[in-house]
Amino acid sequence: MSFRDADADIREENFPLDDNSFALPPRTLAYRLVDLFFDNVAPILPLVHEPTFRKDLDALYEHDKSGSIAFRSLINVVFAYGCDYLDLELTRTYELSQDFHERATDLILLVCYELASLEVVQALLLVTLHLNSSMQFHRMWINTGLLVRTAQALNLHLDPSEWNISMIEKELRKRLWWSIYSLDRFISLKHCRPPALNIEAGHSVTPAVADDDQILPTHIAKSTDPKRPPSQLHFFNCLMQLIQISETALSSKSANNPWVLPKKKDNNLTKTDPRNVIYTQMAVALDQESKLAVWLEQLPEHLHFDFENTDSKLRRQQRSLQARYLHTRLMIHRMNMLAAAGPGKGKVLTEFNDSFLQSILTASIQQCIDCSCELASLVKEYYVQNSLGPWWLLLQFLFTTLATLFAVRARSHLVQDLDDNKIGNAINQAMSLLQSFGDINPTLTQCRRYFESMMPWAMDRSGNLGSQNLRVSRPPVEIPFQQPPFAHPRMVTQAMQQRPSSSMPNSTEFQPRDVSLFNMDQAMTDYSAELFSDSTFGTFNFGALDPIFQL
Repeated sequence: MSFRDADADIREENFPLDDNSFALPPRTLAYRLVDLFFDNVAPILPLVHEPTFRKDLDALYEHDKSGSIAFRSLINVVFAYGCDYLDLELTRTYELSQDFHERATDLILLVCYELASLEVVQALLLVTLHLNSSMQFHRMWINTGLLVRTAQALNLHLDPSEWNISMIEKELRKRLWWSIYSLDRFISLKHCRPPALNIEAGHSVTPAVADDDQILPTHIAKSTDPKRPPSQLHFFNCLMQLIQISETALSSKSANNPWVLPKKKDNNLTKTDPRNVIYTQMAVALDQESKLAVWLEQLPEHLHFDFENTDSKLRRQQRSLQARYLHTRLMIHRMNMLAAAGPGKGKVLTEFNDSFLQSILTASIQQCIDCSCELASLVKEYYVQNSLGPWWLLLQFLFTTLATLFAVRARSHLVQDLDDNKIGNAINQAMSLLQSFGDINPTLTQCRRYFESMMPWAMDRSGNLGSQNLRVSRPPVEIPFQQPPFAHPRMVTQAMQQRPSSSMPNSTEFQPRDVSLFNMDQAMTDYSAELFSDSTFGTFNFGALDPIFQL
């Protein structure tokens, strides 16, 4: 059966899934999903050694071997990721993906508290990362703590180079450790909580720049083929470098910062001249800009943002890295925007007779705006081309972009000669993509409603989004238009064009009501409380929806 036939059978629901978590799906479906995983996910998340995995999967289907519980969890979460790339309606892929995800979760919970093994870490890490698809952020937080402790119990934080173990295990250990380290950074900043791992902790060396087919049990084989594409592990190591740049920038010395790096805390910060705090933040931003410039220069040629990649896997890596770079740069400068954008903070630009401070702060805010606009455009373009990632991986970029641009519109004094058309187009691009996802899950629906409730003022040329206007509005109880599910990213443009012009909520349609949009799983803290302090949105916090970066 061909891949196209397999997709057709899935579309027609000829592949019913057994409720038994230990049951395997039909072989045609299983191998189709595995291929999709290694074509689309493994280049970004190299957490599974492909030759070993395929060999073990063959044993399950051909020789009826039982396989460990952890491995069965691993194959189910691999199936879940594969479902995200099926050529089906989004609602169907989401349903299938969540079915396999739940199986993987049920299985890994049977063993993750009882034993520590690489298979347990692999399965639990992939399950945790896939929780982004259902926006279960509290579970991500709890799982990350378990991953850190399990990884340390296995000594993944130590350099295994001289150990008497197979080369496959050595490289897998490095990849798993750095992925867990990155996840800990991401989830801690997202929840505004201290990380489990600090930057000064001992870490394993970075993985070898070698693809899975080169990593053999006893050694790493060198390729003699001049036409062989560059290793996919270049991306992984470059991403780790970018994350290390990000975290030092985003752990500022501000007393109001959710957490600071070791040896950086200053108990006298509250007594510091506000100008000194801004100058310190600007110094951090400039230092990170210089590091980013060096990072860009040292990128392998095939990962340069303007390089024409013919290999689809390398192109996906290149574009993912570009989006993460813009996201990082946006966040580096957003801390300076927050210093001037929050309620009562406009004096930073006007109270002090310091033209130099005003000029560099304005330039930093403008850079934040430019990165937001460029990121919104790229995410939409690359998603339509199916060359960036699944829909749920894009939410971090959409939420950060929208929150930032709405804040800019709310504080029109931030930058003189603001390019309203540029900002308006970026907001429209981000919103149209967000709306095209429809009502996949309740949390996403609530997030979209929140942003839709802000649109009438965000698109107002006056940029008047102050608390006085917000006080008379509420997120709408019902959204007038429900986006029909689309079959594939290439249909996004058509879906957007079909949206009626009257679909955007009007401010006169809003009815006052108490806002309690999230349960405790989503009740996080974030910058939105600083940017929009009105009590209208006081219980709608974006700590889990506006992340700093993602693996």
